Amino acid sequence: MNAPVFILDAVIFLALALPLIFDRVPPNRYYGFRCRATRVSQREWYRLNRAFGKALALASIPVLLTGILGYATFSNSPAYAWIGLLILFLSLGLAALHTYAQIRKR
Repeated sequence: MNAPVFILDAVIFLALALPLIFDRVPPNRYYGFRCRATRVSQREWYRLNRAFGKALALASIPVLLTGILGYATFSNSPAYAWIGLLILFLSLGLAALHTYAQIRKR
């Protein structure tokens, strides 16, 4: 039951990442990587959101692999759900940390 959820999460991450990667999201308050640095200029908005989109797309890979592994092995185990959640949150956290690190690289 948990495996499809992780696969769906990975697909959603990728669907959210692609418009950011290709600069299709103008500055707004609802969608994108929001921080003080992104409000400085449109150039910074697009640069940091492009970085976040790439990081989010990469973060979808371990989440997708978690879902595929769940289908192949032990998706009914409670440990699988907790490990999968840990992988999901670590992937998102690393994507955000990577983007924050890009703020210093102007």
